Amino acid sequence: MSLLSLPVLRGVSRAGLFAFCLTLLGLNALSERAALSLDRLGLAQSAFDLFGVSAIIWFALFAVVRIVLDAEQVVPLRSLDLAVAAAAICAALLPIGYIAAGALFCTSLYLLTTSHTGQDERRIAVVSLALCAPLLWGPILLRVAGRELLGFDGWIVGIVSGFQRHGNVIMGPDGLPSVLIMEGCSSLKNISVVLVLVATITQLFRIPLRRPILLAGALAVVAVVLVNATRIALIAHYPQYYEMLHFGIGAVYFGWANLIVIMAIVGTGVHRATRPVD
Repeated sequence: MSLLSLPVLRGVSRAGLFAFCLTLLGLNALSERAALSLDRLGLAQSAFDLFGVSAIIWFALFAVVRIVLDAEQVVPLRSLDLAVAAAAICAALLPIGYIAAGALFCTSLYLLTTSHTGQDERRIAVVSLALCAPLLWGPILLRVAGRELLGFDGWIVGIVSGFQRHGNVIMGPDGLPSVLIMEGCSSLKNISVVLVLVATITQLFRIPLRRPILLAGALAVVAVVLVNATRIALIAHYPQYYEMLHFGIGAVYFGWANLIVIMAIVGTGVHRATRPVD
């Protein structure tokens, strides 16, 4: 007797099963950030900061569920789906974020390669793979090439602040080291969020990836790099406000500024890509 014939699995779609698994994995991968935000900021301020997680990432997780709820077709399960889903759920139950992020990538890749263009499963897989940029590949890339990437951030901050820099160290007005740019302050995490938004909007609303959207995405990348550099430059100029700008309410405001900039630029690109041609 096949497991697929069990009464509990009747009517369960591939999209529904994997949306459940991928959402669990995503939440697990984000749990460490949320816990750290609560510890540093307290409940009220952490909630205002969306528990240290970009609103765009929350939106992407919502989109995974929304795609299933709006599904017009129900694609039946395959025999291998149950094994993959079981492995994903097991990974989601482990209290280790990197394992959940790795499982998110593997499960999304499986769903992508076993679905067709236009299917809900394919749309969910694309959004989930984009989520792997900030949750998995960004941290890995910083570990592998962190010196070069943080040196780039240092170069941008040096231009914005007007101070000298040596690699990822920004010198103060007295010529002494003032700010050390670490992995958590890299603009790469904001760049990866732009990718998540573009993938989420195009898949959720079935919008083709046209030139205006690609150009808007590129412009949003430049904008978030500058916003991040501005925050670090302010720390270099006003070291007495380090705690506020790095961990406190100032960092929260800059997080919201990043969100507004990304949404405005990408939203404009989507509008241009979808407006009727006269």
